[in-house]
Amino acid sequence: MGNEKETSSPLVVIPAYNPGELIAELLQRLKDIHPLEHTLIVNDGSTDDTEQHALKFEVNVIKHPQNRGKGAALASGYQFAFKNNYDAVITMDADLQHPPEYIPELIKRVKEGGFDMVIGSRRHALKDIPVHRRLSNYLTSKIISKLSKMPIEDSQSGFRYISCGLLESITLMEPGYQQESEIIIKAARAGFKIGFTPIPVIYNDAPSSMKHIKDTLRFIRLTIRSKFY
Repeated sequence: MGNEKETSSPLVVIPAYNPGELIAELLQRLKDIHPLEHTLIVNDGSTDDTEQHALKFEVNVIKHPQNRGKGAALASGYQFAFKNNYDAVITMDADLQHPPEYIPELIKRVKEGGFDMVIGSRRHALKDIPVHRRLSNYLTSKIISKLSKMPIEDSQSGFRYISCGLLESITLMEPGYQQESEIIIKAARAGFKIGFTPIPVIYNDAPSSMKHIKDTLRFIRLTIRSKFY
């Protein structure tokens, strides 16, 4: 791309750590919804065949030699978007928890409400979420709502539309999952407009890359740090 923006399509950024063949299924579905040339896979140190599956499609791929965490993978995606003059990114997980068919709903919500960020919310389908995840989501969303000084329906959802103007205006420090909470807090405090749109609850048998004790401690650290944002 040149110095001028050449497309109104957002960049779909997909952090990927060992999703294996699930990434192929995701991209097969995504290609009917969104141009794959405006899609970026950030291979975050996968040790399986993730990259081989991704390279079968006409997508952009960035590789981290070692696993650096979801926040670091997203940061690489944001830098790619800035460098290539995108107006916005759409983030989604590689394990099929986020249906690509709902991308038009994110974009529609942005246009309807003039939002800088729209988050796919599973609040309407709490009964479909496992109890331990429901409790975790409830507590973290309550805490992030208080820190953001606005109601946050689903702080743990990684299915998001985010304007590059928002991303370029804040400094993100968290390398792991906590970055998804950090960006909400900093965007809200900076006065950016945040909205939500319903998405379905989807869980599969893919192993989670979250390290629960370590990530809980990191979330606590985030809440302490947030006082100094």
